[in-house]
Amino acid sequence: MPFTYNIDYSANHVGNESYIKMIADAPPALLHVGHDVPFKSMYGPADQLDCWSRRMLSPQEARDRIGVLREYVSQLHNAGARLVIPYVCSMFIFGDVKKRTGFWEFYDNWEKYQEFGFGSKPKRDPITWCYGKPRPLNVKEFDAGYVYEPCMNDPDWRRFLRTTIAHIAKVGYDGVFSDVNATRCPKACCRRLFSNYLEARYTRKQIRELFGFKSPKDVRMGREGEGLLWVETVRFRGERAASLFAELRNEGRKFRDTFFVLPNLSPFQHVDGVWRRVGCSHVFASWARECPVIMYEEMHQPGLLAEGVVSNFIFQFKYAFAHTARAGTLLYHAQDPSGVHIGIAEAAAGGGGCLIQGHYPSPEVRRKFRAHFSRHPELFADMLPYSFVGLVFFYEQLAWGTRSHLENAFRIAEELTAKHVLFDLIVERNLRLDDLRRYRAIVACDLENLSDAQANDLLEYVKQGGTLVAIGQLGKSDDRGTERPKPILEQIPAESWSEVYPGVGQADYGKGKCIKSDDLGQILSPAPFELFMYTEDEVNDINKVFELIGKSRMQPRRDRTRKLVDQVRKAAGEVAISDCEETLRFNAYTRTQGDAISLMLHAVNYNLPIRARGQSGPVVPATHIPVKLPLPNGWRAGSIRICSPPDEGMVELPFKQRAAVLSFEIPKVDIYSLVEVTAKSGT
Repeated sequence: MPFTYNIDYSANHVGNESYIKMIADAPPALLHVGHDVPFKSMYGPADQLDCWSRRMLSPQEARDRIGVLREYVSQLHNAGARLVIPYVCSMFIFGDVKKRTGFWEFYDNWEKYQEFGFGSKPKRDPITWCYGKPRPLNVKEFDAGYVYEPCMNDPDWRRFLRTTIAHIAKVGYDGVFSDVNATRCPKACCRRLFSNYLEARYTRKQIRELFGFKSPKDVRMGREGEGLLWVETVRFRGERAASLFAELRNEGRKFRDTFFVLPNLSPFQHVDGVWRRVGCSHVFASWARECPVIMYEEMHQPGLLAEGVVSNFIFQFKYAFAHTARAGTLLYHAQDPSGVHIGIAEAAAGGGGCLIQGHYPSPEVRRKFRAHFSRHPELFADMLPYSFVGLVFFYEQLAWGTRSHLENAFRIAEELTAKHVLFDLIVERNLRLDDLRRYRAIVACDLENLSDAQANDLLEYVKQGGTLVAIGQLGKSDDRGTERPKPILEQIPAESWSEVYPGVGQADYGKGKCIKSDDLGQILSPAPFELFMYTEDEVNDINKVFELIGKSRMQPRRDRTRKLVDQVRKAAGEVAISDCEETLRFNAYTRTQGDAISLMLHAVNYNLPIRARGQSGPVVPATHIPVKLPLPNGWRAGSIRICSPPDEGMVELPFKQRAAVLSFEIPKVDIYSLVEVTAKSGT
């Protein structure tokens, strides 16, 4: 289910009646506050409710704060916030080890706070929990000291975090937000765990042969470019972060049965931001096993930055859905009514999750969407994706060093959405024959590392009638980095191949077809401006983005190659459901109960001009939108209705069905419309 979510770290909430009244006016389903906690993860018993500490609370003051916070959280729930969570940081300590300020003041007085469950004072000074060089905290008002980074695997640090979580749960919070979550610790605490991790996956002989470690004491973590050792390091760090989230969740559930952890994965809108974080524990696949919702911390709202330049977060929602989790997109620029509207609509169309809205502007939009989601769960709940194409994206391919895999996954995803192709992302966990069979076509670009089972399943998928579009060196190496003596596609007889475009070949194989190209540019070249190809700093600055778009417009225009969707259509049948404007984007989901089927087609209109930070509109409506929706064999449509959430009211639409294709017209989409198709299967 989609839901509404607000985030606000202001320090004046507790004891503030006007704040409670404001929340009650338009309460989000999930309210995310800041440092309104009994003990701060960066300090311990700190005095104020911002992220800093001027002095340490006395034990009596800590007792008093616990009582005040218990009442405060109860007030937020009574105001209508269904879930309330505060902030912790999984890897920062603030203070000065030499001056013994900040966290060290707490550590030096640890015994005074044993009544709060912190246990005996750790024998090791917190500086030994940390790695790397401390960074100065630049706070004008007072000497805040430095930022230190404790290793999230350090047992004393974990014990401290568990106690802070216990108190968060005891005062009534429903979960906790975990920030940063990025570690590259090379110390002994991690090396020992990494050695154990390798021994659980490989025999001692394999560890010697694959990594060159003669004994456990020789084990070290890998560095970028070290092949399988680096891949396993990336996996290990992701698993260790997930284990911390599970540990904190389980601690909270001692006091609240449904306590959860919602971690920050950082941005995923640009190649630079994703690439620079490879190896720092940001592994969605690991986190998703422990956390139902994961935050992407982005910047822009969805909408139209310029002609042909759509800002969207469709990839993020699909990637989360592929791991059976949901995404929350923190979009700092989604502030005005249209920006909030399209942000929530994109989350609903993405299969659930949320827009994470900074502070509380546009309460009327939030209020109406929450009411709509509550009244109409049948439109959103318990749905499975309904798609014709699977786009393969393996995050682990980045650990193997294939940056182009990410770049081209973004490029292909944008093309498929712009051309109105219903598609899913296929990730490591679901590249299996049973999952592949649901798609008419699979697209894989620069997917250089595949296990033997994955390679065999792809070929078997083609044999059984599927279409595979393979770009680059598909599976040139196995999942341990060993290069195959013979490329996967050479199993298809050479005489079966014919050239359909220069540099693009096609072959029949069994009942299916395979299309191959050495370079994506031969069937899909880059757009004149691609936001995802700029640096994180450039993308985060809206004025810089407009400047870069302007510069791109001054470059000589070149004809762009866009043959990908046409080639898939010729080989696999129709996969696009409309030929309308590219700013309208579709997603579809189904739910089956016996022989009754509900199909929900979401349409989000991104033709919403973004004018400045927090300023967008007016939207340019899409009108008279033709849709030709292929249905599975045996389905007979009974009715089609349309609504425009959060507005109420469903309107019947006329339709025609010829064989397995359903044809109808959507009269108008302002920002968001939802089409409900009810059908019955004949089988």
